[in-house]
Amino acid sequence: MSLLDTIPGYLDAVEREAAIRDAAFLDMPESILGLQVNPLTIRIFLALNGIASPFVRGEAATAADVARFLWAVSPLYSPTYHKARANFVAGLRKLKAEPLTKAIRAYMDEAFLDAPAANTEGESGAPFASWASALVDFLASQYSWSEREILDMPLKRAWQYVRRIQKRKNPKQAQFNPSDKVRGDWLATVNQMKGENGI
Repeated sequence: MSLLDTIPGYLDAVEREAAIRDAAFLDMPESILGLQVNPLTIRIFLALNGIASPFVRGEAATAADVARFLWAVSPLYSPTYHKARANFVAGLRKLKAEPLTKAIRAYMDEAFLDAPAANTEGESGAPFASWASALVDFLASQYSWSEREILDMPLKRAWQYVRRIQKRKNPKQAQFNPSDKVRGDWLATVNQMKGENGI
């Protein structure tokens, strides 16, 4: 019997990760509590950061923040069509902000499922260029994709390509999954129980 079968919840977590990764290549819209949204891309992320969205900054969000975020990722989004925005936001009034906030955070977590740990490149620890330029440079240098293709690629795909490139360049490099926490927590509990029982 493998650890996947032994550890409660581990198989489910691994299968969920696999489903998220595979779905990223289907070119289908995603949804947040039934609302159709575009996959998160570098371009959309930068726009959200530009409006100081708390969903990209890890801060508490208001109902207005929820509406701004959902409009930015909506397939109906237009920077100039204000009537469409007003109609979209009016349609959100019947929905509760708290479950939407939770679902948006899950959407963000899924988009960054395979993102590498942050890496500061400057000697002072301050970045000397946008992280977007680093990702564009990294992928373009490997696959010769255009800047536009990379900026509009779902981040769920981009991070998987980054992992593949890193593994190809350094086969011994460890790759971590969120599901590793399920395994780690279980092992810590087992070891603690062994210690308490003098095993």
